[in-house]
Amino acid sequence: MMLIKRRSILLLLAFLLVKPCILHSSHSSNNFTDQSALIAFKSEISFHPNDTVFSTVSLDLQNNSFSGFLPHEIGNLPRLKKVRLSNNQLEGSIPPTLHNCQKLELLYLSGNNLNGSIPKDLRLLPRLRNIGLDQNRLMGTIPSSLSNLSSLVSLTLNFNSLTGAFPLVIFNLSSLKSIAITENNLSGTLPVDLCSHCPNLQGLYISDNKFSGKLPSQFNNCRELLDLSLSYNMFDGSISKGFGGLKKLESLYLGNNNLIGNIPPIISNLSMLQSFFTQASHIKGNIPSDFWRLQNLNELVVEDNNLTGTISQNVFNITSLQLLSMEGNSLSGINLSLDTKLLPLSFKLVSW
Repeated sequence: MMLIKRRSILLLLAFLLVKPCILHSSHSSNNFTDQSALIAFKSEISFHPNDTVFSTVSLDLQNNSFSGFLPHEIGNLPRLKKVRLSNNQLEGSIPPTLHNCQKLELLYLSGNNLNGSIPKDLRLLPRLRNIGLDQNRLMGTIPSSLSNLSSLVSLTLNFNSLTGAFPLVIFNLSSLKSIAITENNLSGTLPVDLCSHCPNLQGLYISDNKFSGKLPSQFNNCRELLDLSLSYNMFDGSISKGFGGLKKLESLYLGNNNLIGNIPPIISNLSMLQSFFTQASHIKGNIPSDFWRLQNLNELVVEDNNLTGTISQNVFNITSLQLLSMEGNSLSGINLSLDTKLLPLSFKLVSW
């Protein structure tokens, strides 16, 4: 059975070597029928063996039910630029021979059952821009050698079993726009000057890990940051005034950490902010009065903190607001029997 699975993938690779195409294979319960159809199709194709026009540049077999192992022979496709094998049932390790695909730009293997570690030799792929290995069973550490990928734009490793300290040298990649490593067992700290060397960073998603230390305090260079997700870690310290420099920020998730202090008034300057979560983070003091001028806000969750003071009825002037959760604090000022005509249609009020 394992041999049949391996041959299924090898057959598809062999077929792609014959004709430059992006192959979308639909689900079939009969592997033998699939193989026969591909062989018949292959038999009708002819080409000159030295014709470089006919060279495989893309392998697209995502969203199928292919199983078995990703063969080491994939390293025999030196012109390969894009690999999309996400959402299948592939298992085993990522072939180290991938480093032979020197023109590789995109590697998407998400949503499979791959195990083992991330190959260190991915660093030998000078054109690699996008790495998507999320929703697998990968273990071990994130190789610091990935910092050699000078063209890297996105690194997506969510929902694996990766461990160890996140290599801070990856933040030295000026091309980087997104780091997504949510739900692993990674640890470490974040640099104080988070975007000094990666000013194009748009998304940092590191929730549900074991990061600790102070929250970054200098965001002068994070002018492009849209999403900052740091929840469910062990960060301490306060929300610094530096957060006010994130002018394009749309979502800020700081919940379930060990923070101190209050919500700095400068957060009210984040006019693009849509989601603000600081639940169960030991925040205290008042919610700044200017907070209610954030007209793009649609989610405000500050439950289970030590907040005090009076909440203005101006909160209901935010017409985009859909979720307001403030329970587990010592706040007052909103009448829970308020006329429902003042509430947006999809508004959800969690009482306290």
